[in-house]
Amino acid sequence: MSLMGQLSYAEYFQNGQSFWILPTGEIYSAEAMRKILNDEMVDTIMAFAESYNKLELTDLETALFSAVRLTTTTGIELEDKDKVNQLYSHLLDTLAFEMKRNHPSNHMLLLIDMFKLVPLIESINRIQSEIIANFSLKRFSK
Repeated sequence: MSLMGQLSYAEYFQNGQSFWILPTGEIYSAEAMRKILNDEMVDTIMAFAESYNKLELTDLETALFSAVRLTTTTGIELEDKDKVNQLYSHLLDTLAFEMKRNHPSNHMLLLIDMFKLVPLIESINRIQSEIIANFSLKRFSK
């Protein structure tokens, strides 16, 4: 699940349950998820969703957080890293401004909590990559 997927679908995961409705009209339950994905992946998704949902972010805050994460240059080789870092800095300032405007009494705590989610996002990406790699290896080794 991509960063945008994680942020977009988090609201459908509540109290360890999934209420994600598939295009067929069926609910993609936590039980069904566990049959398709491994327990570590489902548990990590649920932990992320629980923490993320508590933040009660607006759609704009979610979009800005996504943009900030997508423009992070740490560990990445780029030709014009300075321009990307300028964009990153501007987006981070805009996110902080929106958080202060929308959550005046606790905006800094919410920002800190938001960025504490990054390791969970990275874990979901890592686990997902492993699942895809294992699936690909099993499929082509037969």
